[in-house]
Amino acid sequence: MVKNYPEELANWVRKKPTTRRDRNLAAFLAVRSDVLAGLQAGYQAKTVWRNLIDEGRVAFGYGTFLRYVKMLPESATPTLVAPPLGDPKTVAAGAEPIRETAQLKPGQQAGFVFNPVPRKEDLL
Repeated sequence: MVKNYPEELANWVRKKPTTRRDRNLAAFLAVRSDVLAGLQAGYQAKTVWRNLIDEGRVAFGYGTFLRYVKMLPESATPTLVAPPLGDPKTVAAGAEPIRETAQLKPGQQAGFVFNPVPRKEDLL
C-alpha cells in the first residue's frame, strides 16, 4: 500500500544522514538573534563571528558566516548611513577651505599635462 507523500518524505528525511552544511545552518539559526543584536549594535560581522567562534557556539568559517548573514532579511541587518557633510566648500574648523576646481576650456584635456619648459611663475 502506498503512503501519502508527506509520510514518505518524512521517512526519507529521518533516514538521510545530516551533512555538515545542515549542521552549520542549524548552528547559525540558533545564534541568529545574537548575530542581529551584535550587528545592530554597530559591531563588524567579523567581530561577531570571532566572538561566536571563541565561545564555541559556531564552528564554521567566516565566508560561510557572511553567506548566512546575507541571507537575513534586509530589514534585520543595519544599513550604514554616512554623516551629513554640510557645506561642501568648507571643512572642519582650523583646516584650510577646499579650493575650487579650475574650469576646463573647450579642447583642453583634464588631468596632468607635462610641459618640459617651466613657467616663470611656477619657479621659486
